[in-house]
Amino acid sequence: RPWPFAEPEFQQIEMQRLTANLAEGGVDGGPAVPVGPAIALGDFNASPWSEVAARMGEVGYRPAGGLEGTWPANAPAFFRIPIDNAYTAHGLKAVDKRVLAPTGSDHLPVLLRFQRYAHAAK
Repeated sequence: RPWPFAEPEFQQIEMQRLTANLAEGGVDGGPAVPVGPAIALGDFNASPWSEVAARMGEVGYRPAGGLEGTWPANAPAFFRIPIDNAYTAHGLKAVDKRVLAPTGSDHLPVLLRFQRYAHAAK
């Protein structure tokens, strides 16, 4: 987790490694990311308006949309933050994103639906 539970630089280092792997495939000892329709999703501990989202955009991943909060699940909706995110690339786009009812986790579940589309090669 980022601040106050870890050094402030930790999230930046993790994003550098992730985006390098997504952009180039296999750097930093990680697995090569195949070129083709892709979804990167999870608890990014970052909002869609954060530096994390900007870095994902720099390597061609678009946010799956929606700003409804997912954490903390027990907070009133107004106070929840959308830190559970999905990003798509290479011919996929999100067509529906819904935050669902609590299941016992400190995060709310998210249901996503994706669609393929034709795109021009880079």
